Amino acid sequence: MFDLKLHTAGVIAATFGMANLLARPFGGIVSDVAARYFGMRVILFSIGVQAVCGAAFGVIPFISRRSLGIIPGLTDADGNFGSGLKQLIFFSS
Repeated sequence: MFDLKLHTAGVIAATFGMANLLARPFGGIVSDVAARYFGMRVILFSIGVQAVCGAAFGVIPFISRRSLGIIPGLTDADGNFGSGLKQLIFFSS
């Protein structure tokens, strides 16, 4: 499909894993700073967001077992579209 050699595909895939070397520590620092300013509000908000995500993906297998691959993909795409739309509505100048 992409006409890549095995080595090239491996290097491309490994770059995503290597991104964790920077992203995870940076996320921890941002989390510590946010906890200092917002405290328990952010923790409770995060629990609510995770509960909604878990509920959404927990219902997906009951929709259609035959389409188990496409339905999560569509759900993810809708979430990405919604986040982009929110950025346009609330944060455009």
